[in-house]
Amino acid sequence: MPTKQEMLLALPFDYLASFAYDARLLRHVWPNYTKIDLLHCLMRGLYEEHCESLRAEYNSTGRYDRTLDRVLFDLPVAGQLRKAFRREVLECSDTPMGVIMEEMRLDGTRADIAVFNGHSAAYELKGARDGVDRIQRQVELYSKVFEYVNLICDGHEVGKIADHVGVFEVIRNSNYWHFHSAKEARLNDQIDPIAQLKLLRKDELANFAMKCGARKPLSRSSMIRLISNRADEIEINSFFKTSMLNRASN
Repeated sequence: MPTKQEMLLALPFDYLASFAYDARLLRHVWPNYTKIDLLHCLMRGLYEEHCESLRAEYNSTGRYDRTLDRVLFDLPVAGQLRKAFRREVLECSDTPMGVIMEEMRLDGTRADIAVFNGHSAAYELKGARDGVDRIQRQVELYSKVFEYVNLICDGHEVGKIADHVGVFEVIRNSNYWHFHSAKEARLNDQIDPIAQLKLLRKDELANFAMKCGARKPLSRSSMIRLISNRADEIEINSFFKTSMLNRASN
């Protein structure tokens, strides 16, 4: 059977470049970009069956529509996976959906999905195109802020993770993704109130600081220090969740 390189080598450069761009395997085609560069990009990103399908579709129709659909299903981009997880899991849950935020900025990373519905939960998606080298650091940062932390893994072995972290596995069935709960998340006891306070806006901190006895405007750092000295972890966690819910409703 031909290798991936042999199957792709027979196809025109413009055809391969257009496919690579539409499949989100390539962002730009630079003027000095060679066919060998393109082949290396495609061979890294595609399975053998994708290369075989691409060659067969070009020979029969000169197009790549069916192969593109297959690649985007087998190797979904982040937005596709987020949309599917929301549809199949979060929006079908028996618990109140509450507020769902995507790409929530944290200190040093972003949470792919954050949910606030009386509890707080973070979901990190590791798609087939993603690496897992940062996963331990991401779990550590999420655990400082959210009550529940979950990983959604599409074909990845995540190795040893903290006991409180939940895991969903991606299962493909026909033309749909399904998300199997392989490990249920437990209530996290590693929340850092300071990390939560640092995520609040200045007006939110000012509101909390006044409740804690502030009598004049203070700097962010002074408000965080005052609040952390006068409010306990439960109060700070509750205020953090309420603030996130209020943001979504305003």
